[in-house]
Amino acid sequence: NEERCEWCCGGASNVAVNCKKINFDVQLIGIVGKKDEDGRRLVSMLKNEGIKTDGMVLSNYRQTTSKERLMAQQQQLLRIDRENKKTLSVEEYTLLISRINLLLEPNMLVLISDYAKGVINSEVISEILKVAKERNCLILVDPKGPNFNKYYGVDYIKPNAKEFDQMVCFFGLSTNDS
Repeated sequence: NEERCEWCCGGASNVAVNCKKINFDVQLIGIVGKKDEDGRRLVSMLKNEGIKTDGMVLSNYRQTTSKERLMAQQQQLLRIDRENKKTLSVEEYTLLISRINLLLEPNMLVLISDYAKGVINSEVISEILKVAKERNCLILVDPKGPNFNKYYGVDYIKPNAKEFDQMVCFFGLSTNDS
């Protein structure tokens, strides 16, 4: 018997919620599935948190990334991931770029959270950089490998330990302290 069911924001939406909690004015730009309940629920949860969702693209081609955890006595027994890591369709790319052009305002802080789900590719980053630089925005990225060249031109990169180690190898840097 199912005792309880909890829903929470993950990935970039979790980052958005955390930014909102420290009083940032947050506008989330991303992609959710148009035909799935997870996408509708996520957008609703974001709105309830006070996050602007005008930047959300409703996709006919991908499902909303979700993770379902089955727990027993405080232990995770199983995690079921539902995601689509395919390259953006032309329609998804066009809609995403239009949201970026519409919603990036002068002097904004732009935080790119890359979770390697097929959305943040070199072309999308290039467009973000172009628009953000024209509008004097500061760009921060939370990277995901293996192609770290795609982040060239951002103002700051904040890797986790795993991505830091991957970046050191990717760029052929020495790990010696001397």
